Amino acid sequence: MPFRAAVSLPRSLTAYAIVLQGWSFLYIASLLNVLASGFLYSEYTDSVKLKQTIMTGSIRFFTLCVLGLCLLLGQAYAGSSKGCGKSLNSKLKKGGTGQSNKINLTRSNGAKRTFLLHFPANYDKNKPHGLIFSFHGRSQTSAHQESLSKLSESSKNKNMLVAYPQGVDKQWQGDPAAKTDDIGFTMDMINSISDQYCIDPDKIYASGESNGGGFSANVLACDPVASRRIAAFAGVSGAYYQGTSDKNCNPDTVVVQCNPGRKNVPIIEFHGKQDETIPYNGGTRRNRCLPNIPHFMKAWALRNGYSKSSADSTLNSGHVKKFEWGSGNLKGINTHYAIDNMPHTWPNSKNVSLPNPQLPTPLNTSLTFQFFQYYVDASTTILDFFNKWTLATTPDARAVKTSSGGPPTLCPSKNGQTYNAGGKNFKISCSADTPKTPAYTGPTYPGSFAACMAQCAAEAQCGHAVYFKDRCWKKKGKPGSVVKAGEWARVGVKQ
Repeated sequence: MPFRAAVSLPRSLTAYAIVLQGWSFLYIASLLNVLASGFLYSEYTDSVKLKQTIMTGSIRFFTLCVLGLCLLLGQAYAGSSKGCGKSLNSKLKKGGTGQSNKINLTRSNGAKRTFLLHFPANYDKNKPHGLIFSFHGRSQTSAHQESLSKLSESSKNKNMLVAYPQGVDKQWQGDPAAKTDDIGFTMDMINSISDQYCIDPDKIYASGESNGGGFSANVLACDPVASRRIAAFAGVSGAYYQGTSDKNCNPDTVVVQCNPGRKNVPIIEFHGKQDETIPYNGGTRRNRCLPNIPHFMKAWALRNGYSKSSADSTLNSGHVKKFEWGSGNLKGINTHYAIDNMPHTWPNSKNVSLPNPQLPTPLNTSLTFQFFQYYVDASTTILDFFNKWTLATTPDARAVKTSSGGPPTLCPSKNGQTYNAGGKNFKISCSADTPKTPAYTGPTYPGSFAACMAQCAAEAQCGHAVYFKDRCWKKKGKPGSVVKAGEWARVGVKQ
């Protein structure tokens, strides 16, 4: 996660007050330093030497003043987005479930998407708030996810905004039938919400149920870019599909494909032992392989640098088993709840007590359904988990992963170098773009300039790739010339 430098004046009165108070203090301290320097060195008879002494001391202290002011400016900006200080549109509602606002978003690639956005009753334009994404299950809707998760209820969530996105064809990337770039959609939502509303960029989170849980804890969390912008992830009854077929599927050993952009990725997962839709023990489903849940979570522990062994405990008279990985202050950075008798659902203390058709007889009764819902409240537990982990406080959360041997994150200082990506040679131009050549696809979020060129190498129609601020555009043909655009834009022309 790159350092957030101040690039414009603070927008909130609070920020102004911090800066003005800090400057006043430093200015007075600087004057006192000059006077003190004169008294301390008053034994000097050489007036020139005295002046030099006072000047030297004052310059040194002025330097400290500047550094101190920078720190104060940094504090005024830390943990706030561009939307801080902007008044909320009078048409937008605050409140609980059912009061969320439908937002239309035109993506950076032109696609039109929608999501519901919940504002807590205490939303303050000058106070950075956390932001949670809650992704619905396959065949469901954003409104259903709000009702199911209860994350808009003030009794559970008092301070954070919640976005409930709507999936194309009611599904998310990671599902065998999905064709959409929902990672890019999520990044665009983060950018749009942060630009318009007061968000703490260190406190952005993702959660979801079923296909939405798999998208959160297996797709977004494993993406090299999304994993550096989202602080922690939650999967509830998640569908963590692996591979491109169900051939030779072994749910205990299947390789979980994952390439996060940092270590120490916080993951929390809930799963029912009676889940017949996405079985706890995994297996084949829809021409894909589902890992068993303990194997999926152990893979996360190993990826984060911990052993497969977990600290285990039982809750609610043994009906819930809790597994925690990590140690010391990082204990529980990966946490899993295995819940007896629970089918494919989101466990919540206020779930509607209705029969569940996925439960076999005689478990298909409203009494049984109501009973196990009280074993654990996923929403409250997820919120407690999110409040514990932020990008600012999680070790290595700001680390930037780069491809070994590839062009560095900052462009090479010399243009014209050749780099091999995906078996093809590319000539690299730094600080360049090709605006007159339209992209036939993009943006995608491959995580590095090298990976962007590798995508281009795999597609015959791609003549050159443009990489700008973690985004990759693929374009046809070779540009006649490159146009200077900025230090972050890079072009790789296929040779």
